[in-house]
Parts: sequence; structure tokens; C-alpha cells
Amino acid sequence: MIVAAFAACLLDARTVLAQGAPSASSTEEQVLCAAKYSDRQLGKDALAQVLSAHDTWLKNPDDPKGRKALLCKENLRGAVLAGVDLTWANLAGADLRMGSLRQANLRQVDLHEANLSGTSLSRARLYGADLTETNLYGASLVKADLRHSTLARANLRRVDLSRASLVEADLREADLDDAYLAESNLEGAKLYRTNLGQANLHRANLAGAYLVKADLRGAVLTEADFTGADLAEAVLVGADLRNAILHRAYLREADLQEAKLYQAALAEAFLANADLRRARLEEADLSAANLRAADLTGAVLVATDLAGVNLSGAVLAGADLSGSRGLTQAQLNGACVNEHTVLPEGLQPVNLCARSR
Repeated sequence: MIVAAFAACLLDARTVLAQGAPSASSTEEQVLCAAKYSDRQLGKDALAQVLSAHDTWLKNPDDPKGRKALLCKENLRGAVLAGVDLTWANLAGADLRMGSLRQANLRQVDLHEANLSGTSLSRARLYGADLTETNLYGASLVKADLRHSTLARANLRRVDLSRASLVEADLREADLDDAYLAESNLEGAKLYRTNLGQANLHRANLAGAYLVKADLRGAVLTEADFTGADLAEAVLVGADLRNAILHRAYLREADLQEAKLYQAALAEAFLANADLRRARLEEADLSAANLRAADLTGAVLVATDLAGVNLSGAVLAGADLSGSRGLTQAQLNGACVNEHTVLPEGLQPVNLCARSR
């Protein structure tokens, strides 16, 4: 009786929610969610009734037995909600730590500022969900659908997002330090000032992604696709970009010091003013790339394709260009070299660098 009364109270007080079609949160909903609930954990029976009423509401918003699930700020720690349909539910600020939402339908769910650390969300459907400032530390989102979701400023440290879909997701200023995103799809995603330090993005799709000022220090980006991506002022110090695809990528003023770019595809990439000191570019394709005023001090470009490269104002002090292909004397004349620069056969040093870093 107590559980039933509590659940009825929960449903009545928290949802003014059966009225109308699924839409933006009502004023009443916002007011109710602004109030801080008790830290007492919601019982299984009460939760089951909330879920049942929500299911009814999803099927028919006009059914008086239906109620939208309003679980904002609830203590649902360790809850097993695998496979449930919580479409349009409000879980803002809820504590869902160490729970299971595997294969759950969480489309358009409000999870902003919720705590999902250590929670399993593998194969969950989070299309269009709001996860702004959500704590997902160590969570599993393998093969999750996060297309068009908002994860701005979220804590995604050490999260497993392998093979997840994040197409056009908003990850601005999110923290993905040491996250695992192998084979994930981030096409068109917004990653402005996002921390991806030490993250693993092996074979990830970042075509057209916006990574301006993103931090990718020490990240594993092998075979990743950055076609047409914007990486202006991004930090890629020590990043592993072997066999990565950066065709027509925009890397103005990017910091690629000591980056590994062996056999990387950089054709038509824009690298003006980029810092490539001590970068490894063996057998890379830099054909028609723009390296105007780039710093390649100590870089290794052995057997690199440099056909049509713009080297105007570039610094090649101490760089090794032995065996490079397509470089002409006219191109080289636009750059500066020093006594330690190794040039391909047939080319002569003309402009000596005033000083090298």
C-alpha cells in the first residue's frame, strides 16, 4: 500500500505530463525538476509503475493512465533498465551510476547533468538525447546510437565508444581523455576545444568534423578519416596518425610536433603556419598541400610525395627530404634550409634559414 501510494504520488505530482503530444518540457515540469528530491532510492515497484505509465503515454498521450516519466534528480543507482523504452523521458540530474541501460531506447531523453559513471549503455539508442554536462566516466557505449545528441562539456573520460555512431553530435568542450573510440562514426561532429588526449580513434570516421582547438595530444588516430575536417589550431603533439586520411583537411596553425604521419594521406591539406617540428612523414602523400610558413624543422619526409606542395616561407632546417618525390627547385626556393637539411638528388639549397628553433 505504501509503495502504491508513493508511486501514485510520484506519477500525479511529476506529470502534468499526460496532457499533449510529446514536446518540449512544460513549465510545470521545469518547476518540479528544479526542486531537489530526496536522496532515498526509488523502489523497484514504484519504478516499474512509472515505466508502465510512461509506456502507456508513449502509445497514447491522451490515455488518462499514461504519464511521461519524470525521473529528474532521482536516485536510480544500480538500476537495471536494459531494453526499456524511455523516449522523451526526463532524467536530468538523475543518479544512474553502475546501472544498466543496455539496448534501451533513450531517444530525445533529457539526461543533462545526470550521473552515468560506470553504467552500461551498449547498443542504447540515444538519438537526439541531451547529455550536456553529464558524467559518463568509464561508461560503456559500445555500438550506441548518439547521432545528433548533445554531449557538450560531458565527462567522457575512459568511456568505451567503440563502433558508436556520433554523427553530427555536439561534443564541444567535452572531456574524452583516454577514451576508446575505435571505429566510431563522428562524421560532422562538433568537437570544438574537446579534450581527446590519449584517446584511441583507430579507424574512426571524422570526415567533416569540427575540431578547432581540440586537444589530441598522444591520441591514436591510425587509419582515421579526417577528410575535409577542420583542425585549425588543434594540438596533435605526439599523435599517431599513421595511414590516416587527411585529404583536404584544414590544419592551419595546428601543432603536429613529433606526430607520426607515416603513409598519411594529406593531399590538398591546408597546413599553413602549422608546427611540424620533428614530425615523421615518411611515404606520406602531401601532393598539392599548402605548407606556407609551416615549420618542418627536423621533420622526416623520406620518400614523401611533395608534388605541387606550396613551401613558400616554410622552414626545412634539419629536415630529411631524401628520396622525396615531385619536389622541384622552384618549390624548394620558396623555403629555407640549413646545413643539416638533406635534399633529394638534383636539388640545391638556396635560401638559408636565419635561425631555427
